Amino acid sequence: MPRIAGINIPENKQILIALTYVYEIGRSLSVKILKEAGIDPTKKASQLTAHEVSMLKESIEKNYKIEGELRRTTMMNIKRLKDIGSWRGFRHIK
Repeated sequence: MPRIAGINIPENKQILIALTYVYEIGRSLSVKILKEAGIDPTKKASQLTAHEVSMLKESIEKNYKIEGELRRTTMMNIKRLKDIGSWRGFRHIK
C-alpha cells in the first residue's frame, strides 16, 4: 500500500481517486499533480512503481501544503483571529 504524506493510499482504486484520500487534494488537484509527475491517471495505485511513488511524493511536498502542515496553518490563523478579538475570531469562540 503506497504511503503519501502520511496517509495510506488504497491500492484497489485508480491513482486519480486514491490521491483524494489526502486532506486538501481533490480531483482537479489530483489531475494536476499526476500531469506534473507524468503518471497515467487510470493506473491503479497498486501498479505504481517505487520511482513513480517517489515522484508523486516529491511533487506534492515541493508544491503544495497538505495534511498536517495545512491543518496547523489553519489552526494558527483561527487562533490569531481569536487573539486579536476580530469578529471572525469571535464567531469561532462560540
